[in-house]
Amino acid sequence: MSKGLGVGASIRQSFLGEMIGGEENFTLMDYTVKAQYNINPFNSVSLTGLNAEDELSSGEEQSGLNMTGDTYSLEGRHIIGSRFIAKWNLYNTGSRMELRDEGEDVFFYSEIVENKISTSFIYFAKQNLRINFGMDFGNTKFQYLGASNADTSFIEDESIYSTSLYFNTRLSLTPNTLIEPGLKMDYFSIEDNLSLSPSLRLRYFLTENLSLKGYIGMGSQFVRSLNTTEFFFPMQLWFPGEGVDPVKAYE
Repeated sequence: MSKGLGVGASIRQSFLGEMIGGEENFTLMDYTVKAQYNINPFNSVSLTGLNAEDELSSGEEQSGLNMTGDTYSLEGRHIIGSRFIAKWNLYNTGSRMELRDEGEDVFFYSEIVENKISTSFIYFAKQNLRINFGMDFGNTKFQYLGASNADTSFIEDESIYSTSLYFNTRLSLTPNTLIEPGLKMDYFSIEDNLSLSPSLRLRYFLTENLSLKGYIGMGSQFVRSLNTTEFFFPMQLWFPGEGVDPVKAYE
């Protein structure tokens, strides 16, 4: 390894199937590889790759569920002067799921792929004031393919674009109290929707090693679960919700 370059790798596998026994077969495995290169004390880049594969099958015919996912990201960090830190990130993630019948034929397949680019800046205005702002742009593709028999099938294919702008600031009100108000604006190409998500974080230090944290916020999204009380899948399936109001969550 050259000076300034660090590489790490990990692999995990579950032996749940062997512990449970019986006809069910569980395969749960993932691995991660990460490399970081410090160009100089002020600039660095890192590359991360993650892959996961989960499989559940039952019976001699090996009917079951197979899920795979992978994520790749390239990130840069740059210190500008004594007050600015700039970051950028290129991100790709994909998840795939297959359901097999007793003849090992795939009768349901889903795939979600997301590509995103983001930038962020941290500005240290004062000793007790930090300002963070940034934006990201992404594209998400959804695809579902199902077949109940040789004559019946369905295909759902959708692609949406999203853009986010966010701003938050961290202020030390007292030596023991931190407050962090924030605001995020999201645009979704589906229904041309624009939503605002305010948030507020509070942290109070009881001692140097003990603190209390509080958070309140609101978020919106157009991606909905296909699972309903009338139509149930054995796993969560997500798809853009057209013609409906965005889902709002409060914390």
